[in-house]
Amino acid sequence: ILGMIILPSQYYSGDMVVHLQFIKQAQNPSLFSQDYTNQFLTPQRYSTIYYPVIAWLTTALPFNLYFDLRLLYFFFLVFFFLGILRVTKELNGSLWVGIICSLFLMFKVHIGGAAVETIEADLVPRGISIGLALWSLVYFSKREYAWSVLLLALSVAIHVLTGFYTVFFYLLYLLLVLVRKRQYLIVSLFLSAFLVLLTFSAYKWPLESVWLAILRFRNDYAFYDLWSLTAWRNLLI
Repeated sequence: ILGMIILPSQYYSGDMVVHLQFIKQAQNPSLFSQDYTNQFLTPQRYSTIYYPVIAWLTTALPFNLYFDLRLLYFFFLVFFFLGILRVTKELNGSLWVGIICSLFLMFKVHIGGAAVETIEADLVPRGISIGLALWSLVYFSKREYAWSVLLLALSVAIHVLTGFYTVFFYLLYLLLVLVRKRQYLIVSLFLSAFLVLLTFSAYKWPLESVWLAILRFRNDYAFYDLWSLTAWRNLLI
């Protein structure tokens, strides 16, 4: 309830503007057929189960779309904060640490120089994906691997990039386990593959200077050389 009060809805602003269109299209495919965003957001639209699932849930609920999404967001916050409490309890053994973390996360500070904040103000894909990732970690720490893998798969299916970070965390854990077991050949192959991937991702793909200037102006969070001191401080915290 406190989260619903502190985190006001951004229903008509931010990323939710894009998501609303696709939710409504999932409910009624004839809507917005001529909208220009259909041309360049199609990969995002079909790379997640978020839109059909949310469309189905909001159709089943008896209210209008706004109140349906707020109701779902309330249950998401319960799911999210319980995940934090369980993770901190598994790691630390104290619920107070989870409570303090939950209260801290309600402050709307930016994560590093990113465009996202500690907790999303609406039911967007990456927020749901983080909640599922938290519960995946809970079941992983309890050695209930079937549930952990299922929740991780759902996290990836909701938001691929967020799920990828969780997968990377598990790979790092596996790497440490292999080091302890002295499986150095496998560790070497893993690190070699990672270096190849890092080298490939660091390649500066050609981009016209005009487009680059526009991107730097509109999305300064995507360029770490444009981050403010506050952004770096928040990242360190």
